Amino acid sequence: MAIGMREFSELTSLIYGAAIDETKWDIFLDRLSQTSGGVSTAISGCDYETNTNLGARVSGFDPDFMRDYHDYYYARNAWAEGLMASKVGVPELAKSICSHEELHKTEWYNDWIKPQEDIFGGGGVVLFRENSRIFSLSGNIRRRDIDRLEEPWMDLVSLLTPHLRQAFDMMRTITGRALQQQAHVGATDPVTSGCFAVTGDRQIVHADRNGEMALENGGLLRRDMIGRLVFAQWPYERIFQRKLSEVAASDLHHPVSFELTDTESEEVHTCRIAHVMPDLLPYPGPGLLFSAEEPVYLVTVSSCRASDRSPLDALCKRYSLTAHEMKTVVRLADGLSPREIADERSVSIHTVRNQKKSAMTKMGVRSQIEVGRLVEALRR
Repeated sequence: MAIGMREFSELTSLIYGAAIDETKWDIFLDRLSQTSGGVSTAISGCDYETNTNLGARVSGFDPDFMRDYHDYYYARNAWAEGLMASKVGVPELAKSICSHEELHKTEWYNDWIKPQEDIFGGGGVVLFRENSRIFSLSGNIRRRDIDRLEEPWMDLVSLLTPHLRQAFDMMRTITGRALQQQAHVGATDPVTSGCFAVTGDRQIVHADRNGEMALENGGLLRRDMIGRLVFAQWPYERIFQRKLSEVAASDLHHPVSFELTDTESEEVHTCRIAHVMPDLLPYPGPGLLFSAEEPVYLVTVSSCRASDRSPLDALCKRYSLTAHEMKTVVRLADGLSPREIADERSVSIHTVRNQKKSAMTKMGVRSQIEVGRLVEALRR
């Protein structure tokens, strides 16, 4: 399986289109399944603390088996615990998440995986984790196709992962709410935001309602005399131009994101840029204003006050801790043992120990006492 640049651009454009219109996830998964040679694909979400299924969008699976999955087998997924302990953004083979020896002993394998032409091959990646909720992309491959499809599938997942993660962040910006609110859970994020589509020379093709309001306000963003998207402050504009050029110059249109901090207003502005194909965006194009082959870039800008970020959030960002690792670190600082944390969160002690080990390695500490001192210093 080898895909061309056109096919790859179509996949990434569908990803960013889905950030604006969630119905495009179904189209993306169908196209991904076709492009990968018949891998059964899924984007799914779950809450491991409450054992709640947050839904799944799939392609290539038998509908009857999917009904059985939601009704019964979801809670028996042998890959679940390993997936929860996986690092965000790092693709893993299914056999690395749960060994074949252990998998073959389970009801999940014998009654759900094996009857579907033994689709135990493949792998996936955790795209987003917040508290106990995760969303992931996965692909299942039939036994007879593993040698032919598994390695190319994982290569494709690796290439798509930065685009998928950027799209999930854009969803939060565009909607102004946390991703899990797509499943009607959670509260609105305290941000203002705007979404734009621009050409390579920054001509505005589209702006959503919040984006138009930001342009009218003119404090951060504005439309110049020839219709280009510009930042009102020159230092910000210079960074924006450079980052847009980076995306344009990337062979795989690698997305970028960057922060701009206004020390006077104490606001932090986060800008994300991604390349898209205009004919795959969910809103009407600009007619004859430009060619369908001309590059178009999706730009989202969100703003929040620096004071809205807690010191612990800063710790999390500084050491690249996952949400679960941060939660474990805080409870360790509170004096709880790994067993007590596992019981509190209804997860295995092995999961907590893995999170503790990973967090302490990232933080460069060797004991729970050092963890407590670091957290308490930030709390004060």
